[in-house]
Amino acid sequence: MSASTIAGYAFLALGALVALGNFYLSFLRVPLHRLLGRNVKWVSGFPFVGFLSTIAGVVMLGASGPALSFGAVSVLFDTGGPLWLVVALARQFSRHGT
Repeated sequence: MSASTIAGYAFLALGALVALGNFYLSFLRVPLHRLLGRNVKWVSGFPFVGFLSTIAGVVMLGASGPALSFGAVSVLFDTGGPLWLVVALARQFSRHGT
């Protein structure tokens, strides 16, 4: 296995880890803490880090089928990525108009 392949898998793993962390911070953390009766402070994730890592991994692996599929799922769950930025902006503008 070449160094670029190992680096590609490492970037994919980092992207997935950051995506899961961002998803947890966005959707799971507050309800879980409230369920346990704890006071919750807002905590931000890592914007664009997961997305950029995932893209770097997919490019290093040559956009193979499994890497591309794993990367697509990772990007979908990364609430700090550009996809969720577009979703949030569209939702904001649909509520308040332009």
